[in-house]
Amino acid sequence: MSENQAADKGQEQSPECVIPHGLSIRELRGSVPGTLIINGQVDQAEISATTFILGRQGEIVKSKIDADTIIIQGEAKSVIANAGRVIITEQARLMDAKLVMANATGCAIAEEAHLEGDVQIMIGRKTPSATASKDQGKPIPAPENKVVEPSPSSEEEKPNEPVSSGGDLGDSPELSIPLGDD
Repeated sequence: MSENQAADKGQEQSPECVIPHGLSIRELRGSVPGTLIINGQVDQAEISATTFILGRQGEIVKSKIDADTIIIQGEAKSVIANAGRVIITEQARLMDAKLVMANATGCAIAEEAHLEGDVQIMIGRKTPSATASKDQGKPIPAPENKVVEPSPSSEEEKPNEPVSSGGDLGDSPELSIPLGDD
């Protein structure tokens, strides 16, 4: 293959950044216009990428991730992830994490994945990756939490009756899935 063909082939692929196994980074800030793969250890990061992959040997702690697609194969602790799609594989370990999804259909969690602590999966507004790269110093926005309490419309209503409402999942600002070892 000639040098020109190699250069043309490189332009077809999206840029990729890899943090290799054995490398530890603290306070990583920035954005990658393509794919970011972490196989090392990253602590206290604010990262924006089109695709974020936490490899099997990777570990990310106390960090904020903004990506169109997030794939977790390694260990993520105290992470806030803002994504269009999230895939959590069977090797993944997710602890005390908050996943903010653009919609309810973009999440895949393997049955064998290890989730512990307070893992929250919410539906909220996703910040586009391009916007996040411009505002790197600003935290990734979280969805608004709304608490709705029923108010009896007449004295005949029983206070212990469950209250239900119609609408689809997209109308709800938060989707919380309790996970436990019961």
